[in-house]
Amino acid sequence: MNHEPDDEMQCGNLKPEQLLAEALMGESSADEIHQWACHRLALGDTSQVIESMVACDPCSPDARQTLVGFLRQVVAAEVPAFSDDGSDVQRVARRILAERLQMFLDGKLRPAELCQLVGRFDAQFLEATPAATWLGDLYNGCDWIDGTSYDPSPGEVTYLVEEARRVLASLKSGPISTED
Repeated sequence: MNHEPDDEMQCGNLKPEQLLAEALMGESSADEIHQWACHRLALGDTSQVIESMVACDPCSPDARQTLVGFLRQVVAAEVPAFSDDGSDVQRVARRILAERLQMFLDGKLRPAELCQLVGRFDAQFLEATPAATWLGDLYNGCDWIDGTSYDPSPGEVTYLVEEARRVLASLKSGPISTED
């Protein structure tokens, strides 16, 4: 989730929909979700779902999936209008994308790693309303780059580098929102 130690009390103060949005984007671990539930319990939330989350072993193989399922229940109860492809999740995705595009342009992220993220986001927001036009043409720029059979260097994919620059500039030109 990339939070610093004091940042939002190690995710404990995050709203459940923010944590779920990050989880849906692959940005929170089972341990972080578990810590969030422990924090909620310490604040007096003794709901059955929170107690089940706290009882879950974050080190078990299926812990993240189980905890995300419980987190979905919390969000459904507290934020019934939440949608997996809605503005909350898109806002988080745009922030993550901006961070990863900068890493890619700085040479700290391989094209295949960027393309894996773009593929996940494209699948997540394929039928989103509003449409995820903020992805630009990154998906087409990632065509054939899968990290197994073809993992080029950034110098071999100048079209992807140019699109990454264009999308990053667009993301930076205003607040990270879902409006284009």
